[in-house]
Amino acid sequence: MIRIANQDNTDIADEIRIIGYFLLELNEVPKNDIKRLNEFEQKNMYDGAIDGVISAKFNLPEPIKKLLRWMLDRDPRKRPSRSDILANLAIIRKQGV
Repeated sequence: MIRIANQDNTDIADEIRIIGYFLLELNEVPKNDIKRLNEFEQKNMYDGAIDGVISAKFNLPEPIKKLLRWMLDRDPRKRPSRSDILANLAIIRKQGV
């Protein structure tokens, strides 16, 4: 994944995570399971749960899974910006994924 710019705006970062959660919901992850993800206080437990959900529920190419995982990072400063998402989607599209 490539990063275009630093993500300083936590409001946008929160919106990006919400979009990631919405994508989980569209892929039949129950809302209650998504809600429980936010209850994990330890980062490693949250990361493990997210990775497990993405691995189990998504029959998608690996670059798309990685982008979704990046969007759902617990740390808002580490989430992609809108530019990052668009740039990575363009690369994924060019790869024919």
